[in-house]
Amino acid sequence: GYEQYYKISNLGRLKRVLHRKNPCNTLIDGIIHPNGYCKLALTINGKTKQFYTHRLVALAFIPNPENKKQVNHINGIKTDNRVENLEWVTSKENINHSWENGLSKPINGVLNGNSVLTEKDVLEIRKIGSTMTQKEIGKLYGVNHQAIYKILKRTRWKHI
Repeated sequence: GYEQYYKISNLGRLKRVLHRKNPCNTLIDGIIHPNGYCKLALTINGKTKQFYTHRLVALAFIPNPENKKQVNHINGIKTDNRVENLEWVTSKENINHSWENGLSKPINGVLNGNSVLTEKDVLEIRKIGSTMTQKEIGKLYGVNHQAIYKILKRTRWKHI
């Protein structure tokens, strides 16, 4: 419903189009959201709504016959909203693209919100690993024996 008031270019520039309330065509400046993506504010009848620039470009220029829900930046640059840099993707495709291109990094250790153990715990587990069973150590630290196994084999917490 914004098409009669705004036009988006294939480069991601938004223009408020000529109409009786706004006699001149004006480019709308976007903002960089804290997540790194460009956002634009569109107003109709005094109500403002924000949209991601890449999504507006994709909606305007890229067919979506499979009805995919997300728009991916092919080169990984969140502010590059040229139509040739965008594609419709599923959530899984978007996540895979991010991992394959090094755009997402694993969060290790205590910085991972799901972590039960501390670095101190891991070092202690490695010290006592040969004196107790993995099941006993797991009970002691409140994790299962598989977590202890992976710590001892250094497939988990390998950064310390």
